[in-house]
Amino acid sequence: NDNGDDESTVPESSAEAHFRQNYAPCSTAFCFVQCLILPLMMWQCGIAPMNINPMIGPYPDALNYWGAKNAVLIIEDGEAWRLLTPIFLHAGLIHLAGNVMVQIDAGNQWEKEWGSMIWMIIYIGSALGSSILSTCCMPDNISVGSSGAVMGLFGAKLA
Repeated sequence: NDNGDDESTVPESSAEAHFRQNYAPCSTAFCFVQCLILPLMMWQCGIAPMNINPMIGPYPDALNYWGAKNAVLIIEDGEAWRLLTPIFLHAGLIHLAGNVMVQIDAGNQWEKEWGSMIWMIIYIGSALGSSILSTCCMPDNISVGSSGAVMGLFGAKLA
């Protein structure tokens, strides 16, 4: 180098400098678990016909059995764990693919940017908040999916 600068002092590119970590273990692990659970559920409980579940997935009672948000069971039977378990469940292959593709792209990038602890707080907090809101506003419906948690990541990024 003609100007005497040591190459080791060259700053990282601005695109890489803002990342706190090189990997996104939490986002990747959530995607892996979600992709593992749906086939297990479909293997155990069967695949519903398209007129019952157009998402190519299990019967609705299987979703409930595996831990879907169910307001009656949460409020009357005290099954508060059902506020968290829906993020691991999906109505079918189409639902899973949509959530996992967004989570593996944006979720991984933001976990690298924010760090795993902050990412987990936002993801789990958003999951719980969306399940609570769904319990209050849609008490007659069971629901599954990580959409509320993923949308919470987008909200945090916009904030």
